[in-house]
Amino acid sequence: MRAVILVGGLGTRLRPLTNQLPKPLVPIAGEALMSRTLRRLGNQGVRHVILAVQYLAEQFLAAYGDGTAFGLDLQIVQEPEALGTAGAVRYALEQTNLLEAGPILVLNGDELTDFDVAQLWQAHAQFGGVATIAVRQVADTSAFGVVASDQNQRVYAFQEKPVAGTALANTINSGAYVFEPAAIAQIPTQGFAMLERDLFPSLLAAQAPIYAYQHNAYSQDIGTLAGYLAANAAVLLGHLPYETVHGIQYAAGVWAAADAQISPSAQLIAPIMLGSGCVVGEHARLERVIAWDRVTIEAAANLNNVAIANDVHVAHHATVEGLALG
Repeated sequence: MRAVILVGGLGTRLRPLTNQLPKPLVPIAGEALMSRTLRRLGNQGVRHVILAVQYLAEQFLAAYGDGTAFGLDLQIVQEPEALGTAGAVRYALEQTNLLEAGPILVLNGDELTDFDVAQLWQAHAQFGGVATIAVRQVADTSAFGVVASDQNQRVYAFQEKPVAGTALANTINSGAYVFEPAAIAQIPTQGFAMLERDLFPSLLAAQAPIYAYQHNAYSQDIGTLAGYLAANAAVLLGHLPYETVHGIQYAAGVWAAADAQISPSAQLIAPIMLGSGCVVGEHARLERVIAWDRVTIEAAANLNNVAIANDVHVAHHATVEGLALG
């Protein structure tokens, strides 16, 4: 299996955590999200990965090189300009001479998930269409792209963030696809194009067979503070048994690097992750806090629902709630 991972976004909703770090490289329970993704894909049988990058592209090369640490053949393709999700896929395949090399997995790079791409690949082969979209059920579709399919799983409509009560289905696009070269060929060779708004509607208009593969895997977009905290919580609380925490467990859901310094009088309420070099002062209270490296939280500070990037200093008696700090 080959895969293109879309990692070109600016991560604006997660700023300031992404001011100096691409969103797929932010740490989840002490390890970069992309490292977790590459390891999962390798374990599921993917051997060739292309990272379609733009923002802070050099950091991906520095972190992963040619992918040998993960047992992968990894190529990094930098877009000359923002090309959109569809444009980025076509450009990446053009630059690696894989436009006609057979089916290709396409994955969003900003989700923590335990989704099995091998099952999607197998379903695509059985459907026999030009594209297969992984979908999952949600109670409220208003914030998502809805994918409506018939009893044979053939897709007949897409809706982008439908108003409550107007959705054609309760299945949403979960950011994983398999495309045949015939589908990729419909992406314009120049300019900006999106999978959801350009490629899929054009394939439907041409009556090309697109299928939906429904799954119930865990999937969490980390693009907002709430999503980022939720993804960390899933790992720290042990909800994803194949994902490990890089640290020492002090209590259920409370983790820290081996060199973190935590006052015995500090109150830590799970989920908590404290990175290398972190210091927590006397009588500080932390609830649902993810701190990266070299973060100092002084005495009697009170933090709730907070993510903190490297080298931040929180003063004594400070109260911080519902914020990302960088």
